[in-house]
Amino acid sequence: MQSFKKHTLIPLDPQDPLSIAQALTQYRHQLQQSTILRKGMFDIEFVAATDSGNRRLQIDDLQESGLRSLLQEALSLGPDGEVFTLPPLISDECDLYLSEPLLFAIAMQHPHLTPELLATADAMIAFARWHNDVYNMWLDETRIFGVEALFLLARRAPEQAWRLAHFLVANWDNEDSNGYEQFMARLLNLNGWSEEMLRAFVWCDSDRLRQGFFYSDETGMQSHQALADFLKQNPQRYLQFKQLLSERLLSCPKLLATEWRTTETDDPVQLFFISMFPAAIDWFDVQESEGLETLLQSHFIQARLKDEIDTLRASLERQADGPLACPAEGWQQDADDNEDYRPGQMLRQFKPLVLAQPQGEALWQYLQDGSHPQALEAQRPLEILAASQAHAPLLHQHIVDYCVWVESNQQIIHDFWLLTYEMANELLDSDNEDAADFADILPSATPQQRQQQYLRWLDIWFTWLGKPELEDIREQVVDKLQLLDQQQYLQRFGNHS
Repeated sequence: MQSFKKHTLIPLDPQDPLSIAQALTQYRHQLQQSTILRKGMFDIEFVAATDSGNRRLQIDDLQESGLRSLLQEALSLGPDGEVFTLPPLISDECDLYLSEPLLFAIAMQHPHLTPELLATADAMIAFARWHNDVYNMWLDETRIFGVEALFLLARRAPEQAWRLAHFLVANWDNEDSNGYEQFMARLLNLNGWSEEMLRAFVWCDSDRLRQGFFYSDETGMQSHQALADFLKQNPQRYLQFKQLLSERLLSCPKLLATEWRTTETDDPVQLFFISMFPAAIDWFDVQESEGLETLLQSHFIQARLKDEIDTLRASLERQADGPLACPAEGWQQDADDNEDYRPGQMLRQFKPLVLAQPQGEALWQYLQDGSHPQALEAQRPLEILAASQAHAPLLHQHIVDYCVWVESNQQIIHDFWLLTYEMANELLDSDNEDAADFADILPSATPQQRQQQYLRWLDIWFTWLGKPELEDIREQVVDKLQLLDQQQYLQRFGNHS
């Protein structure tokens, strides 16, 4: 059984260029409508249409041996870090999701489909930049969609490398999605610091992945000559670099890396210049440090590095119609959603599911003041997804949003600490004035009373989930909040069956 089965299937005839073009068009439409995700994960699979129904795309659908080699190369890069062997069969049970790069490779056999491929690549980039959040780009538990497909374009035509670089957005979490610097590093090793790779460098908004063209902060080793050293040795190319960077920032501002960065605190020109060096990665996140200041005061090509940055920034600001950096458009929608937040929202989402259970009214009273403990004793393990979908759709959506790969209670258990975050904020971080805003749903008079309500909320969840072992919750309740000691926690939440 596939762990991350895709539900949106786009059929095509892999031998028919018109059918391939139609599949690319349909994919673009899904990207433009932001309907490529299900439960926070990429949910598209391209399949081969046959007389007997749809089947998964196979390596044999790709006829050109050279493209097979490039596909294998693409799939050998990235987080897995090992040579990928093209499978002779991708069965219905197989946990391989290769249909997107396979589709691109199949389409690349037909040169007249290049405009379709580039239009699709641009739609992928637009989607990534609108969200600017790698957590909206997961293909499975280790890989991100889009990268291998765009690498194929750049591998065949280096002038397309900037599109892959542009897809690597600023808010890229290297801790959970590491290894992706290998794609641009591979292209750089093949092409050197050509004009195409300089252009790719200035179109990459991820500071770490841009530095990753030539340097791994994980190993501390360089895979290629640093751009700063190349420009020092080839000062005639420095003018070209500044021109490419200027064209890029004037036509498309750099994305801010996080929602708490601002156009006042982030200096995109400085970030591009710093990433030319094998510098410490924390220099991208701070405005001042001894090491960063030493670098800025050092001589670069024509003057101190800081002076060259200041001169270029001043020139760009005179020409620009707006800021040189900007937040993602999707962040504004998230902010608008947060403005709609109502105090006690998690409690309001939770209550309908409680009321739908045996002795539901009494169970809610237990949550409120600890009375009717027999209502808790009457509870049995509950299939949370099905029950919440039937009785508490807003809670169901909340679970789907927070637990990215949720299909069963087991995955809810895995990510349960995420679900507790908002409730902990409501009950544990609220003062009496804040709590008055949700007194209509769960009245309380003191912080101590809300602490007990939080523990009773956990009582209900633990019972529904079958008393799982949750170390994150134990650390929160025992070590951090000290609401219970170790023995009390085990007696209350331990599975004694």
